[in-house]
Amino acid sequence: MPSLDHEALVDLFRHRPSMALSFLAEVLGDEPPRGRVVQVADSDLSQLAPPEYHADLVLRLEDDDGRCLLAVVVEVQLAKKERKRWVWPAYAGIARSQWECPALVLVITPDRGVADWAAEPIRLGGASVFRPVVVGPDVVPRISAPDVARVAPELAVLSAVVHRDAPDPGPVLLAGALGAQAVAAVDDERAAVYYDLVTRGLSGDAARALERLMGLENYRFQSDFALKYIGVGKAEGKAEGKAEGRVEGQAEAILTVLEARGFAIPAPLAERVRDCTDPEQLDRWLRRAATVSSPEQVLDDA
Repeated sequence: MPSLDHEALVDLFRHRPSMALSFLAEVLGDEPPRGRVVQVADSDLSQLAPPEYHADLVLRLEDDDGRCLLAVVVEVQLAKKERKRWVWPAYAGIARSQWECPALVLVITPDRGVADWAAEPIRLGGASVFRPVVVGPDVVPRISAPDVARVAPELAVLSAVVHRDAPDPGPVLLAGALGAQAVAAVDDERAAVYYDLVTRGLSGDAARALERLMGLENYRFQSDFALKYIGVGKAEGKAEGKAEGRVEGQAEAILTVLEARGFAIPAPLAERVRDCTDPEQLDRWLRRAATVSSPEQVLDDA
């Protein structure tokens, strides 16, 4: 049975199918045919073949007369499953036969090892070889600009999931959370799923640091979505757990904000921030981190 993470990633492309075409152009180095994107029911391929041939998502690119120009079978792959390498060529063949147009399989994965595995050529017999188009961490861009996240929320969420374990993930995670909030204006429940996808598996310190980042004046979350699912705003004035955990989260948030603004943080400064145990002092430093012109100014209380 597909996991919640799997279904949430499929949902990104279901609601932003143009993202699939953009990745095709990126990987193949060639623009897809011009036409309108039509989403096909997920079970469409299984209507022509045994039930095991059930793709995650199927997209058609059509011309103005409804003729198919390109069929794209989107597959989200979170782990290696050898069976997939036997059925992916069938997916493309069934779609090609049904709509009499070129067809390909687009594999989306946040895992570099899975991406390398999926990109290996599949030998069909004789000289025939099938190659899926694979989108992994090397292809998905690191989205960290809030304005981009609000305009392309699904891409921001995907970026956060793919790059969450990379060095300095704070700005990318923040962009993913901002993307989730942007979706809340259209679909509150889907936004909650996206936010859960961005934050799932984060350590306690990382999660607290992200929450503090979202509470900064520059990025403050004001929507009902933020109050209901994130707790930003509603949680202010309440105990945030043990004092030690709160202090650690504040300290990491200060350093994350400075790094997100492009500053190189001197080791003595980072050590002083982490050694501070005064929550009010850390709050002042955190708000100052969003506006200072150098890291050293954060600690200047004059």
